[in-house]
Amino acid sequence: DDQLRQSARIPAHCVVLAAASPKWREELRQAKAAGQMVLKIDQQCCRSAAVVEEALHYIYSGEFRGALGVDGRLLWQLLCLCARYSLPPQLLRYAAAALLRSLERPDNAVILPVLLRGARRVCLSSEEGRYVLYRFLGSSKALLAAGPDQKQAETARVAIAEMETLF
Repeated sequence: DDQLRQSARIPAHCVVLAAASPKWREELRQAKAAGQMVLKIDQQCCRSAAVVEEALHYIYSGEFRGALGVDGRLLWQLLCLCARYSLPPQLLRYAAAALLRSLERPDNAVILPVLLRGARRVCLSSEEGRYVLYRFLGSSKALLAAGPDQKQAETARVAIAEMETLF
């Protein structure tokens, strides 16, 4: 879902967004000072309007829709969005749990390299990091999904470093 690349506009109330995230509060304050009331999402963490809508649904209702299903790529973006913008911890925990459950599906092995490299950045616990490592090591497709040789080498270094913490 590349909707955000095309500047999708999703209506939301500034006061609700500001209450949900201290980072959004600051960005909205700066946008207001500049005469704009548009909150731009960092595309390095999220490129999907469906992911933003899932987060907004939780922020407004306190309930998880589960609309992202078991799509590892979208769940990864939700987790990144939560971590990047300090969204409510319950949403971050939900995103992490849903993403980890999704790793049981072989088609989500492609997300393992980026998840392994970014586990600390998205606030995964040590146990969750070890589970990601376990899934990574058990997948014949995961290392290849890391991309070019340099990314594969970086991912392998992270995996080895994570294994070393176990001894």
